[in-house]
Amino acid sequence: MAFVKSVLALAATALLAASAASAATTLNFDEQAESSLFIYSTPLTDRYAPLGITFSGTTTPQNTRGGYILDQASNFGFDALSGTNFLAFNAPTTGNVENIAFATASAFVSIWGASSFGGTFTMNAYDAAGTLLDSAVADFSTNWTQLSVASIGIARVELIGNNGAYAYDDLHVSAVPEPSTWGMLLVGGGMLGWLARRRHSA
Repeated sequence: MAFVKSVLALAATALLAASAASAATTLNFDEQAESSLFIYSTPLTDRYAPLGITFSGTTTPQNTRGGYILDQASNFGFDALSGTNFLAFNAPTTGNVENIAFATASAFVSIWGASSFGGTFTMNAYDAAGTLLDSAVADFSTNWTQLSVASIGIARVELIGNNGAYAYDDLHVSAVPEPSTWGMLLVGGGMLGWLARRRHSA
Protein backbone atom coordinates (compact mmCIF):
# COMPACT_ATOMS: atom_id res chain seq x y z
CA MET A 1 0.00 0.00 0.00
CA ALA A 2 2.83 2.39 0.85
CA PHE A 3 4.39 1.67 -2.55
CA VAL A 4 1.13 2.43 -4.35
CA LYS A 5 0.76 5.71 -2.46
CA SER A 6 4.31 6.69 -3.40
CA VAL A 7 3.67 5.97 -7.08
CA LEU A 8 0.43 7.96 -6.98
CA ALA A 9 2.23 10.89 -5.38
CA LEU A 10 4.94 10.81 -8.06
CA ALA A 11 2.36 10.64 -10.84
CA ALA A 12 0.39 13.55 -9.41
CA THR A 13 3.56 15.62 -9.02
CA ALA A 14 4.59 14.97 -12.62
CA LEU A 15 1.16 15.89 -13.99
CA LEU A 16 0.93 19.05 -11.88
CA ALA A 17 4.40 20.14 -12.95
CA ALA A 18 3.53 19.56 -16.59
CA SER A 19 0.32 21.54 -16.23
CA ALA A 20 2.14 24.48 -14.63
CA ALA A 21 4.81 24.46 -17.33
CA SER A 22 2.21 24.80 -20.09
CA ALA A 23 0.06 27.40 -18.30
CA ALA A 24 -1.68 30.12 -20.26
CA THR A 25 -1.42 33.88 -19.78
CA THR A 26 -4.22 36.41 -20.17
CA LEU A 27 -3.67 40.18 -20.20
CA ASN A 28 -6.70 42.40 -19.65
CA PHE A 29 -4.63 45.58 -19.09
CA ASP A 30 -6.34 46.27 -15.75
CA GLU A 31 -3.41 46.01 -13.34
CA GLN A 32 -3.61 49.70 -12.45
CA ALA A 33 -5.83 52.73 -12.94
CA GLU A 34 -5.20 54.54 -16.24
CA SER A 35 -6.03 57.91 -17.73
CA SER A 36 -8.75 58.27 -20.35
CA LEU A 37 -6.55 60.65 -22.38
CA PHE A 38 -3.63 59.79 -24.66
CA ILE A 39 -1.65 62.84 -23.52
CA TYR A 40 -1.44 61.48 -19.98
CA SER A 41 -0.38 57.98 -21.03
CA THR A 42 2.76 56.43 -22.47
CA PRO A 43 3.03 53.86 -25.29
CA LEU A 44 2.93 50.25 -24.19
CA THR A 45 6.23 48.48 -24.83
CA ASP A 46 7.79 46.30 -22.14
CA ARG A 47 5.39 46.57 -19.19
CA TYR A 48 4.63 42.86 -19.56
CA ALA A 49 8.19 41.78 -20.36
CA PRO A 50 8.41 39.91 -17.01
CA LEU A 51 5.62 37.71 -18.39
CA GLY A 52 7.53 37.19 -21.63
CA ILE A 53 5.32 39.49 -23.73
CA THR A 54 6.47 42.73 -25.40
CA PHE A 55 4.68 45.23 -27.63
CA SER A 56 5.88 47.41 -30.51
CA GLY A 57 4.44 48.93 -33.65
CA THR A 58 5.01 50.71 -36.94
CA THR A 59 2.22 53.26 -36.78
CA THR A 60 2.89 56.91 -37.57
CA PRO A 61 3.51 59.14 -35.69
CA GLN A 62 6.03 57.12 -33.74
CA ASN A 63 4.57 57.99 -30.33
CA THR A 64 1.55 55.80 -31.07
CA ARG A 65 3.70 52.68 -31.40
CA GLY A 66 2.74 49.98 -28.95
CA GLY A 67 -0.64 51.53 -28.28
CA TYR A 68 -1.79 53.13 -25.03
CA ILE A 69 -3.62 51.53 -22.14
CA LEU A 70 -6.59 53.83 -21.53
CA ASP A 71 -9.59 53.86 -19.24
CA GLN A 72 -12.87 53.06 -20.98
CA ALA A 73 -14.09 56.58 -20.15
CA SER A 74 -12.08 57.71 -23.19
CA ASN A 75 -14.19 58.77 -26.16
CA PHE A 76 -14.09 55.51 -28.13
CA GLY A 77 -17.79 54.70 -28.07
CA PHE A 78 -17.51 51.34 -26.28
CA ASP A 79 -16.60 49.94 -22.87
CA ALA A 80 -13.70 47.63 -22.08
CA LEU A 81 -14.38 43.94 -22.66
CA SER A 82 -13.42 43.12 -19.08
CA GLY A 83 -12.42 45.45 -16.29
CA THR A 84 -12.12 49.15 -17.13
CA ASN A 85 -9.06 49.46 -19.43
CA PHE A 86 -8.18 48.53 -23.00
CA LEU A 87 -5.21 48.91 -25.36
CA ALA A 88 -6.15 51.91 -27.51
CA PHE A 89 -4.92 53.33 -30.82
CA ASN A 90 -5.64 56.63 -32.52
CA ALA A 91 -3.55 56.55 -35.67
CA PRO A 92 -3.80 57.10 -39.43
CA THR A 93 -6.02 54.79 -41.45
CA THR A 94 -3.12 53.03 -43.19
CA GLY A 95 -0.01 51.27 -41.98
CA ASN A 96 -1.26 50.46 -38.49
CA VAL A 97 0.78 47.40 -37.49
CA GLU A 98 1.05 46.31 -33.87
CA ASN A 99 3.58 43.59 -33.01
CA ILE A 100 3.32 41.35 -29.95
CA ALA A 101 6.34 39.13 -29.32
CA PHE A 102 6.61 36.13 -27.00
CA ALA A 103 9.74 35.05 -25.17
CA THR A 104 8.42 31.48 -25.18
CA ALA A 105 6.92 30.02 -28.35
CA SER A 106 3.14 29.76 -28.21
CA ALA A 107 0.54 27.47 -29.70
CA PHE A 108 -2.56 29.67 -29.47
CA VAL A 109 -3.04 33.44 -29.36
CA SER A 110 -6.32 35.33 -29.23
CA ILE A 111 -7.32 38.94 -28.70
CA TRP A 112 -10.57 40.87 -28.83
CA GLY A 113 -10.93 44.07 -30.83
CA ALA A 114 -13.41 46.89 -31.32
CA SER A 115 -13.50 50.02 -33.46
CA SER A 116 -15.48 53.23 -33.37
CA PHE A 117 -15.64 53.42 -37.17
CA GLY A 118 -15.59 49.78 -38.25
CA GLY A 119 -12.92 48.39 -40.54
CA THR A 120 -11.23 45.08 -41.32
CA PHE A 121 -8.51 43.83 -39.00
CA THR A 122 -5.99 41.01 -39.44
CA MET A 123 -3.86 38.97 -37.05
CA ASN A 124 -0.86 37.13 -38.52
CA ALA A 125 1.22 34.61 -36.59
CA TYR A 126 4.93 34.07 -37.34
CA ASP A 127 7.62 31.73 -36.08
CA ALA A 128 11.09 32.87 -35.00
CA ALA A 129 12.33 32.71 -38.60
CA GLY A 130 9.56 35.02 -39.81
CA THR A 131 7.53 32.31 -41.54
CA LEU A 132 3.79 32.97 -41.63
CA LEU A 133 2.05 30.21 -39.65
CA ASP A 134 -1.59 31.27 -39.45
CA SER A 135 -3.82 34.25 -40.12
CA ALA A 136 -7.24 35.51 -39.03
CA VAL A 137 -9.41 38.34 -40.37
CA ALA A 138 -12.45 40.02 -38.83
CA ASP A 139 -14.58 43.12 -39.29
CA PHE A 140 -14.58 45.27 -36.16
CA SER A 141 -17.42 47.35 -34.77
CA THR A 142 -18.29 48.80 -31.38
CA ASN A 143 -19.12 45.23 -30.36
CA TRP A 144 -16.03 43.27 -29.33
CA THR A 145 -14.89 40.68 -31.89
CA GLN A 146 -12.29 37.96 -31.33
CA LEU A 147 -9.26 37.25 -33.51
CA SER A 148 -7.35 34.01 -32.89
CA VAL A 149 -4.49 32.05 -34.45
CA ALA A 150 -3.15 28.59 -33.66
CA SER A 151 0.07 26.84 -34.65
CA ILE A 152 3.13 25.27 -33.09
CA GLY A 153 5.98 27.72 -32.54
CA ILE A 154 4.33 31.16 -32.64
CA ALA A 155 7.06 33.69 -31.78
CA ARG A 156 5.08 36.85 -32.54
CA VAL A 157 1.82 38.09 -33.95
CA GLU A 158 1.13 41.26 -35.89
CA LEU A 159 -2.19 43.07 -35.72
CA ILE A 160 -3.05 45.10 -38.80
CA GLY A 161 -5.86 47.65 -38.80
CA ASN A 162 -7.24 49.95 -41.47
CA ASN A 163 -9.06 52.29 -39.14
CA GLY A 164 -7.65 55.08 -37.01
CA ALA A 165 -9.64 54.61 -33.78
CA TYR A 166 -9.70 51.11 -32.33
CA ALA A 167 -8.78 49.08 -29.26
CA TYR A 168 -7.78 45.60 -28.17
CA ASP A 169 -8.53 43.76 -24.94
CA ASP A 170 -8.06 40.38 -23.24
CA LEU A 171 -4.95 39.01 -24.94
CA HIS A 172 -4.74 35.26 -24.31
CA VAL A 173 -1.56 33.28 -24.95
CA SER A 174 -1.07 29.53 -24.50
CA ALA A 175 2.54 28.40 -24.52
CA VAL A 176 3.82 25.28 -26.27
CA PRO A 177 4.91 22.63 -23.75
CA GLU A 178 8.65 22.04 -23.93
CA PRO A 179 10.05 18.51 -24.44
CA SER A 180 10.60 18.18 -20.68
CA THR A 181 6.92 18.97 -20.14
CA TRP A 182 5.83 16.27 -22.55
CA GLY A 183 8.16 13.91 -20.69
CA MET A 184 6.51 14.72 -17.37
CA LEU A 185 3.07 14.18 -18.91
CA LEU A 186 4.13 10.80 -20.27
CA VAL A 187 5.66 9.76 -16.95
CA GLY A 188 2.61 10.82 -14.96
CA GLY A 189 0.16 9.24 -17.38
CA GLY A 190 2.25 6.07 -17.60
CA MET A 191 2.34 5.69 -13.83
CA LEU A 192 -1.41 6.09 -13.54
CA GLY A 193 -1.98 3.61 -16.37
CA TRP A 194 0.37 1.08 -14.77
CA LEU A 195 -1.45 1.40 -11.44
CA ALA A 196 -4.81 0.92 -13.12
CA ARG A 197 -3.63 -2.28 -14.82
CA ARG A 198 -2.02 -3.50 -11.59
CA ARG A 199 -5.22 -2.98 -9.60
CA HIS A 200 -7.29 -4.66 -12.32
CA SER A 201 -5.05 -7.73 -12.38
CA ALA A 202 -5.14 -7.92 -8.58
